[in-house]
Amino acid sequence: MTVKPDGTKRTPEAELRSLINRFDPKEQKVFRSVRAAVRKRFPRFIRVDAAGQLGHPDVEALIGAAIDHATVPLPAKGKGKLIIQSSASKRRPRRKSTK
Repeated sequence: MTVKPDGTKRTPEAELRSLINRFDPKEQKVFRSVRAAVRKRFPRFIRVDAAGQLGHPDVEALIGAAIDHATVPLPAKGKGKLIIQSSASKRRPRRKSTK
């Protein structure tokens, strides 16, 4: 959770909503429809307080079941890729400093 300027905490859901609202309406619709589809398909969640909890037999069984039901198989080796795209190209350019 992040803290708002007035000192109150913002929930993760509120943070996500704020992030989604920064995009164009067409992209917002895509985000929301994908989230709804994922929630419908995988309604369970796991609250993780420590990385060690991922090794619990129940959690491993849940992850295994999700992998078995996936339509796109996970790679057997490797780490995969993390892709974070910046939306900086859509923003206004920063003002030049007046020195």
